Amino acid sequence: MADYYRSKNVKVILGGVHTTLVPEEASQHADSIVIGECEEVLPQLVDDLKNGDLKKAYKAGSLADLSQIPLPKFEIINHKKYLCHSIQTSRGCSLDCEFCPTRQVFGGTFRVKPIKNVIAEIKKVLEIEKKFIFFTDDIFGAGKKDYILELLPQLKKLKIDYMLISDYQVLDKEIVLALARNRCRKLCINMLGTCLKEEVKAIRAIQSLGIDVWGYFGFGFKFQTKDVFRRVLDFIEESRLTHASFAIMAPYPNTPMAQRLEKDKRIFSKDWTLYDQSHVVFKPDLMDVEDLQKGFEWVWGEKKGMTKIPSYYFKQKGGFAIAIRMFFVSIAIRIEKLLGFIGIKTKKRSK
Repeated sequence: MADYYRSKNVKVILGGVHTTLVPEEASQHADSIVIGECEEVLPQLVDDLKNGDLKKAYKAGSLADLSQIPLPKFEIINHKKYLCHSIQTSRGCSLDCEFCPTRQVFGGTFRVKPIKNVIAEIKKVLEIEKKFIFFTDDIFGAGKKDYILELLPQLKKLKIDYMLISDYQVLDKEIVLALARNRCRKLCINMLGTCLKEEVKAIRAIQSLGIDVWGYFGFGFKFQTKDVFRRVLDFIEESRLTHASFAIMAPYPNTPMAQRLEKDKRIFSKDWTLYDQSHVVFKPDLMDVEDLQKGFEWVWGEKKGMTKIPSYYFKQKGGFAIAIRMFFVSIAIRIEKLLGFIGIKTKKRSK
């Protein structure tokens, strides 16, 4: 697409994850590229473009100060096309998963947005249309516990229903109880396919507090064998997950995973169209390439029809439904012994 528009004498500027990970390649298809975050360099880029002095590449000298980023112009979005409002509370992640490009893109660290700014953004989108909020951080609040516990009561004051993404390495009893008390309706948890009994207990405990769990399962980890697909389906049924998604690990360029596999000469494709987390592009440790690809396709096929997404994921619940739900939540919160197993330790991402 970039090449097409350049052939029509249209200036093309590329940025984002791929451009940041492989800037030399991206620059072959653009008049200019932005490496990393754009806030610091964008004013200069725009001036240079106006003056006909566009540089080949722009890279900020420091990470963006999230407290200084203005309120987005949410009103220019056609919100009718979206199921929910998307809000971010942070950039980067406190975890260090070898397959994830987040740390490379956001400077190897994490930052949280001031809570007052998060609240202002939520109020703005709700003025446009009242509907579900989805916090799209890689890990909600970058996994920073004190920040999360301070933010959640402010969300309750807004009387909103919301969902977010987190990880077993972040969740503990205090955070889960706070989520339940403060109107979290759905919790997306990254899953390694370990399928431990303790994980089932943890999910059932979270569900008992009125929070539905969505499992994000990754395939292709070093410890997985080809029986992982059957075990994952059994795990979904036993834990009564309301929804699950599956992905094949992709060795995104210049990530620790890619560097490890490159060293072992196990990456057999650099066709970026296959780096969509649905195709195998490397040789796994404990199964064949065909086992991983067919197992992934099989588990998606078997999963269809197993569970349904609750109706409140699609629309706000009102009055009576909220009252009934919060009644059961208040009872469940008193049974804190159910959460003794929250915060379990799982295998590290690099294994």
